Amino acid sequence: MPQTTDSPTRDISWTEASPHDCVVVGAGPAGSMAARAAAEGGASVLLIEEDWEIGVPLVCAEGVGKETLAQFVDVDPKWVASRVEGAIFVSPSGRRVRVNYPDAGYILERKVFDRDLAALAAAAGARVQVGLEAVGVSPGENGLHRVEVRRGDEKGTIEARLVIGADGFRSRVGRWAGLDTRLKPGEIHSCVQYLVAGADVEEHYPEFTAGREIAPGGYAWVFPKGRGTANVGVGISPVTAKQSALEYLERFLDQRFPGAMRLERMVGGVPAKPQERLVGNGLLLVGDAARVADPISGAGIINALASGTMAGQIAAAALREGDVSGRRLAAYQDEWERTIGKDIRFRARIRDVFLKLTDADFEAILDVGSKLFAKGDVRSIDPYQVVRAIITSSPRFLKIARHLLQ
Repeated sequence: MPQTTDSPTRDISWTEASPHDCVVVGAGPAGSMAARAAAEGGASVLLIEEDWEIGVPLVCAEGVGKETLAQFVDVDPKWVASRVEGAIFVSPSGRRVRVNYPDAGYILERKVFDRDLAALAAAAGARVQVGLEAVGVSPGENGLHRVEVRRGDEKGTIEARLVIGADGFRSRVGRWAGLDTRLKPGEIHSCVQYLVAGADVEEHYPEFTAGREIAPGGYAWVFPKGRGTANVGVGISPVTAKQSALEYLERFLDQRFPGAMRLERMVGGVPAKPQERLVGNGLLLVGDAARVADPISGAGIINALASGTMAGQIAAAALREGDVSGRRLAAYQDEWERTIGKDIRFRARIRDVFLKLTDADFEAILDVGSKLFAKGDVRSIDPYQVVRAIITSSPRFLKIARHLLQ
């Protein structure tokens, strides 16, 4: 299990005498996977989380693909709130298209999932501390980084040969290392979600609703979690919206689930543009800090696991070789670009088109989708083929999105 102490000053003293190979800042899925992979590769790792409880606060609809999740971890049944067997897509006018995709994935209990990923990192040999905030990173002597940390009024310094930032899309770790982590307002989705009870939903079928008056620049979602509960939220583009995300969500809830009881509320931002530079001398960015969320859907769990795993493995190899320079760590950026980065950048281009769509366009896209998935159960979805089918379905789509076919 993760280890904690009451006094950072007392706990930090031994790290000064014996520097860590690697400090990971942020114990979300990406940070925990990076810590686990680096520890399995032989590195001495400290994973720190500024909140006192891993997995809280939650900003996630909690959906994940079954096969992709199994590539990184053995799925524990207690992580799973509900199974996903397909999806329901709803047009602005309320037309519904149901797609059957048996055994597609899960709706997770992220609070349990995140905590257990940190425990897996600890089991691999990483040391885990909660309630410990990184407040600065700077070069030290003998090729070491100095990570300034704080717990309450107490402060301390941790030395490490390498730092992995998993601290959110406005990554302070990245900024401290001189990386440009700025985003324009139009490159962020504003999101809000309720966990509701008393929701009349079709179990195992998440719903996605598009429309300018429903969620401008984004969509509304309903993710059933069993026992009449569901994650219900909206994500919007703040530059196209006329109201706050919360106002759109309240209206959607009143229309879709009148009388549903609100149990929890979660608010946050989701980046819609990947981070350009992910490495520096003795530094790697993963997960939200690398802005790996899907620019269209906002989904980020699998990409977080992927980025954390590859970063931890490359970090361990670099540490064994005694070379944590930006040139050596660029292998992480190269691998990221070849794999998840390529897909994220393509989806960012799709989002540029998505922001131009009208409600009439969404109705037409639903028509294409109903024909595309009308032949029975779906076993796999190729997003490139779906995009091609939509673009070539009308002269208007071909005009505004021709570049996506190149």
